[in-house]
Amino acid sequence: SLHSLETAEALRAGSNVCHQGSIPKEGKNKIIEYYNSQCDFILKDANAAAGRKEYDQAIYDLLLVPDVCKDCYMKAIDLTNDIYMQKLNNECQEMLAKARVAKSNDKYEEAANHLAPILPDVECYADAQALLKEIEDHKCAVSLGKAKGAWANRNSKEASKALAEISFDSNCSSA
Repeated sequence: SLHSLETAEALRAGSNVCHQGSIPKEGKNKIIEYYNSQCDFILKDANAAAGRKEYDQAIYDLLLVPDVCKDCYMKAIDLTNDIYMQKLNNECQEMLAKARVAKSNDKYEEAANHLAPILPDVECYADAQALLKEIEDHKCAVSLGKAKGAWANRNSKEASKALAEISFDSNCSSA
């Protein structure tokens, strides 16, 4: 109920509400008893929500466990961290998929923008870095091809323009 939710949040926040007498001691004890007896179900429900990719809801539900219910609270915090990493890994896979689609449509800047927010501590970071390198190498090869074509047509201005698109530290710049 809404009242027990507010009470739980007040307990979790370390509010002085309990000391002011607005929550009788037996009410506080019932809340603690509830969380201690329902802890396994709360954790299981959060895992199920994460399995459905409802990460924010799972994390929210776990953060409602008041710290006065020490054992359940500690389990909830540990699970919160695990679910948060699941969320980051899922978002990484989504960004990687979007980047691959953009790359396949020759939208290299868009692809790189999808990959930029991926952090090193997520599982697909290495895949994201590999895709960024593929994008850079492909862009380089395209520019090099343009330069060679322009040079073959004796158009030094266009050849220079295409070569200027190639990063100096690119692997294909020496080709």
